[in-house]
Amino acid sequence: MNSLNKLQDSRKIFKNKNVTTSSLYNESKKELEIKRLMRELVIDASVVLKWHFPDEEGNAQAFLIFELFTQNNLKHSAPDLLDYEVFNAFPVASRKKWIGKNDLQRLLDHYTGIEIEKMNINNFIELALQITVDCSRNFYDSSYLSLAQMKKIPLITDDKKLFNAVQKNFEYISWIDDFQ
Repeated sequence: MNSLNKLQDSRKIFKNKNVTTSSLYNESKKELEIKRLMRELVIDASVVLKWHFPDEEGNAQAFLIFELFTQNNLKHSAPDLLDYEVFNAFPVASRKKWIGKNDLQRLLDHYTGIEIEKMNINNFIELALQITVDCSRNFYDSSYLSLAQMKKIPLITDDKKLFNAVQKNFEYISWIDDFQ
């Protein structure tokens, strides 16, 4: 929509007697809140691992998330157990010959150089346990879900089983391919 159309649309709004300045202000506050929320994401291990294994299918969105992060346009949060998941995945990839033994240290160095805000699971353990029971998920998945719910920000995942299991009942989960 060009500037002239936007101006004409705004004039129509002001002509509507039901619209007040305060309602326009509230609408602007909502838009700002949406923009603020999209400046921070909870990311799970499935997204982080895509940054390190570029041959994986569908990693373009993961790299976009990483690029926005490195340009300081996006903040990433995760439960502190993210480290355990990632540190476990690298040696598994080496044993399965997906990466060479020489790549292992490079991947560890790269990951430890990324500044993801890691939240102590003890800060939201009760919620994580509740989600574990209520949604029949493992504690790892529930910790990401509970952090997103606690912070009221999106959890971006590439874990299809997790996404399919909770998408209808959990408002803060987003599929990685939907990230723009």
